[in-house]
Amino acid sequence: MLLDQDIQIVSFLLDEAPSCWDTSSKNGRTPLHTAAIHGRVECLKLMLSTRCQYDINCKDSCGSTPLMDAIRKDHSSVVNLLLLNDASAHSENILQRNCMHVAAEAGSLNSLPILQNYITTEAMPGIVNSPDCNGTRPLHLASKEGHSDMLRSLMSIGADPHLQDANGRNALHVAKLFKQEKCVELLHEHSENRKIENG
Repeated sequence: MLLDQDIQIVSFLLDEAPSCWDTSSKNGRTPLHTAAIHGRVECLKLMLSTRCQYDINCKDSCGSTPLMDAIRKDHSSVVNLLLLNDASAHSENILQRNCMHVAAEAGSLNSLPILQNYITTEAMPGIVNSPDCNGTRPLHLASKEGHSDMLRSLMSIGADPHLQDANGRNALHVAKLFKQEKCVELLHEHSENRKIENG
């Protein structure tokens, strides 16, 4: 249903079977998740209207929310729409990963500034440095995946490259382990700049 770009079909289905929205797959994924992951803004607008009573923070069996799905695919217009409709940037999946983890791992640079607009300055350090169940932080994921631009962006909003995961590895260790040379260079450069700043 939601893969068809014709919003009229979705509207027709809701007219003919008003409760058709109230469904989910075996793994708990709802039409809201599907529309979010495929970037279907108009479908989402329709589903978020009063015609459907979705919990915007509904989670699938892995704990992923529609917002996390939109961030994973870097659908910035969907991310903005969901946040405007009170989606929580603080939600965590079953690995205790929040939206910053998802953005970092996927390299979702278009979604990051939108997330920043919805997270208070006071809450940002906690979110951007939050450990998952293995102590993995957003910077670890960006380093592992080789997302040097994401790494730079995260550090600019307060991500601490010295924080360690459960195995005692910081972001630089992870970048070296996965042979992500651009990330290694960036983290060395960041470390050198800090030394200069601190005298």
